[in-house]
Amino acid sequence: MKVEQHLLDRAAPLHNTRLADAQLVLVFGSAPLLAQAPLESWRALWPKAFFVGCGSSGEIYNERVHEQHLTLTAVELERSHLAFARAAATSGDDGRACGASLGLALPPEELRHVFVLCDGLRCNPSALLHGLTDTLPEGVTISGGLASNELTFSQTPILANSLPDDHCAVAVGFYGEALKIGQGTQSGWDGFGPDRLVTRARGNTLYELDGESALKLYQRYLGEQAGALPASAQRYPLAQLAASPWGAHLTRNILSFNAQEGSFQLCGSIAEGSSVRMLRAVPEHLIRAAHNAAVDSQLTGSRTPALAIVVSGIGRRLTLGLRAEEELEEIRRTLGAQMAASGFYSYAQLAPLSSNMACEVHGQSISITSFDEV
Repeated sequence: MKVEQHLLDRAAPLHNTRLADAQLVLVFGSAPLLAQAPLESWRALWPKAFFVGCGSSGEIYNERVHEQHLTLTAVELERSHLAFARAAATSGDDGRACGASLGLALPPEELRHVFVLCDGLRCNPSALLHGLTDTLPEGVTISGGLASNELTFSQTPILANSLPDDHCAVAVGFYGEALKIGQGTQSGWDGFGPDRLVTRARGNTLYELDGESALKLYQRYLGEQAGALPASAQRYPLAQLAASPWGAHLTRNILSFNAQEGSFQLCGSIAEGSSVRMLRAVPEHLIRAAHNAAVDSQLTGSRTPALAIVVSGIGRRLTLGLRAEEELEEIRRTLGAQMAASGFYSYAQLAPLSSNMACEVHGQSISITSFDEV
């Protein structure tokens, strides 16, 4: 596997490349720059490549975080191959049909992994994952994230081998026995306050906690910060607690709210009858979680991967501030300085919590998918 990276501070044409035979170019960047992407000029450099990416709330380029940039990562597979799928995401579909369409479009033979990007503002990513998983062969792993656009929570563009569109989802299938893939996902947030019972919810909409409006309850917790919802809530996600003490918690952050209903739209489904706990961050715990995710994503024999796709939560970046790059430095220190790291800050992450679990939606976590060929 060969990887080439470019960092652009404007949507400018490139004039040279080392990997003219690359099959995939990952593109992450600010929504305004992505809208101006000179796709046809890039396609002249990489004529065999699928161009896949999305809007970001900060671009991850190796161990650095950039704002208002475009990152391009060209990937040339030498003993493996790729397939590409795109599906419409509409408000009339909860996401399951969109996910199923992606899964059915990917040839099943030798499929090892699917990387998926979607717009979480128009469909429920949890339902999309169900539809995708139901149509994929057993044992295929999944990772990805929700497109983002700073703290605007609107117009989250997806680049799906054509001009950006915020009404779709895109998937890249990775194929072949030569592929080595590692995955790690960690949260690092700390709980506070009492546990609350979800007394009314539907899909990824949360209406009531302990019989009270979820919005009013959250506004009390946030105090003066309540006027800046949903942006202010990114520092205070929710943990949906597992039914058993040994189960894994899922983290949910708020994407929008409805003042009339007193409800929230969350980044993923929330189960009625489950318990939730509010979360807050200690910077050292977030950085340690990034290290642990990197350890989990190591390839067999702790070999340095050629590429790691890193999807982190926007709330982590807001909380860490000037220390945000410490997460990325931990990843490079753990996986190897020769590795190319590419990714973005997202509204949610799609990844399994461990290698033997199904892919889930996570809010404000950090997800790492490492790749190499043998």
